[in-house]
Amino acid sequence: MDSHTLTLYRDLRTKASTAPLSQLLQSLVILASEVRNKKVEKWAKLELGGYLRDNAEMDNDISVPEYRTIVGLWHDRYGRPLVITDPKLQFVNSYRLRNGVAELEKLSESDVPHTLLDPAHAKMFREELNVEADRIVFGSREVVGVLSNVRTRFVEALGELRESVQSAANDELLPEELKNRLELDAFHPLVTKYAGKLFADGHYRQAILDTYIALVDQTKSLSGRYDLDGTALMNTVFSPKNPKLSLSSHADEQLGFMWLFTGAVMAVRNPKAHAVTPHPDKQATLEWLGFASVLFRILDGATKIP
Repeated sequence: MDSHTLTLYRDLRTKASTAPLSQLLQSLVILASEVRNKKVEKWAKLELGGYLRDNAEMDNDISVPEYRTIVGLWHDRYGRPLVITDPKLQFVNSYRLRNGVAELEKLSESDVPHTLLDPAHAKMFREELNVEADRIVFGSREVVGVLSNVRTRFVEALGELRESVQSAANDELLPEELKNRLELDAFHPLVTKYAGKLFADGHYRQAILDTYIALVDQTKSLSGRYDLDGTALMNTVFSPKNPKLSLSSHADEQLGFMWLFTGAVMAVRNPKAHAVTPHPDKQATLEWLGFASVLFRILDGATKIP
């Protein structure tokens, strides 16, 4: 393994939550090939090319993953919807998208409903339900959900390659700074971005402070509430009664998340920003950065309320 492999791995970790998936997956194919991980390489090629017959990676043992499921409404060729009232048959409105990630990204950017023809399902409806329906109509939000699921699997795939990259970090020829920075690779990419260099250089207090400042900035960016800060920001954005960012459909759980983010500001960011606090050791720093990583990942799953 050479420095190029390590650089590629670090680059993917940094861009994991921001860059287009179609770009990330192409680089993942290269990285998986370099570390000889056929499983990850095959998965990335399937996501890029789609779960389609003309994809060389497809075979009879592969099915479309469940995380590619969307919910839509079936119609006949005249545009009449197939209305299913029996709760036991609601699963019929679920469908697994086979399209490659680049095509899904284009679909997610459109504001109009999408329509997919499926002769196989049409035959099944005709034979099993005695109805005519050959196309499913669904919205862009469903596609966004699928892309979010693929991104989560991408991060997990990077995690599978981490051990191979870590083995290179044990090589005496690697700089000590790089060994230290690799300790953060299991965390959210934004933690790595804002704390990586500081942590590697031993600036532990500043690493924690910059990470939690970035957490507040990310909350402002996602919610659009740049006029607020600190506890006022968190209490407003994650309010169980009228949230700007929904983290749960249950009010009690939403309240719990609000307290977590409020606590992160009051107990971590504010003390380190407004006073000279005791210098944390390496282990304590890793644990505080780990907590920030959890909060960043919770934000990744937030739904913005208009």
